[in-house]
Amino acid sequence: QDKTLYIINSLRIIFGIPIAHELMQVSNFDSKNYDVAGHHSELGYASKFDIQDLNLYESIEYCQLRELPVDALILLDKAFQQRFPDERFILMWVAFEAIINSLPNLKMNGNKRQKYFQEELASEIVNKEIIRLRDFRHIVFKEAKFEEAKVEEINWSLYMAIQLAMLSDCPQRQAFLNGYEQYILSRS
Repeated sequence: QDKTLYIINSLRIIFGIPIAHELMQVSNFDSKNYDVAGHHSELGYASKFDIQDLNLYESIEYCQLRELPVDALILLDKAFQQRFPDERFILMWVAFEAIINSLPNLKMNGNKRQKYFQEELASEIVNKEIIRLRDFRHIVFKEAKFEEAKVEEINWSLYMAIQLAMLSDCPQRQAFLNGYEQYILSRS
């Protein structure tokens, strides 16, 4: 189950949410006669988040994912199934925190996000966006207020931040970083 979650969510993060529905099939086997007991896809309908275009990159075979904590993968799996953006944001944020906290060589919890995005990725643009996402999280978690018009846009930005956090140093991470910076600048 852990390997399945890792594969499904890796595909979702690299190629886009719908790719897991297209590529992942799970087989159940009968342990007594080794016959296939049935096929089913991973999990069905998710949300508006589930209708994005696929990300297609050249040289995708050089993409390198980090070892991710299982709890983050479970949270992402549940987040992508949510119909309502508020719940999706909460689950994605907690998954994002779990991924950031699992990064090696980042000692202080409070500064891990900043150290990763500002120092390791060397992007002040993305670091400021992460601060904006964190400020939105403060409002949600401390005051239980959602600005409905902003939630879906925040979710897309958080999704892109998760993409960067899941990738090791590789050409695709740089491509994702460049794309995220352009997205942030175009939104300003």
